[in-house]
Amino acid sequence: MVANELSRKIVFEKFDIDSDELIVAKEITEKYSKKIQNFVEYDEIKLEMKSHSKINGKHFEIKGHVLFKNLQVLSNAEGREIIPLVEEVMKKMLQEIEHKIRKH
Repeated sequence: MVANELSRKIVFEKFDIDSDELIVAKEITEKYSKKIQNFVEYDEIKLEMKSHSKINGKHFEIKGHVLFKNLQVLSNAEGREIIPLVEEVMKKMLQEIEHKIRKH
């Protein structure tokens, strides 16, 4: 599948979701990307989604990474609702970046 590129620096991979959900996911990612830029000039933010069919419905896994200054921050989340997972992944990455920056 082709990556869905929001901007030069934000990439969504394998997000086979309806257009309304994708719009909200992009808005959340943009919001957090601006907060991340307050700490670092990142090279790329990438989110990748996997879906798994289970007896009680679809289950999603979202993995994210932020690449900056030859460093990488990773995060992931799993659950049944895509939008809260995107929010959780982006929030975790922002918190990790804040932590790394404050340590230096």
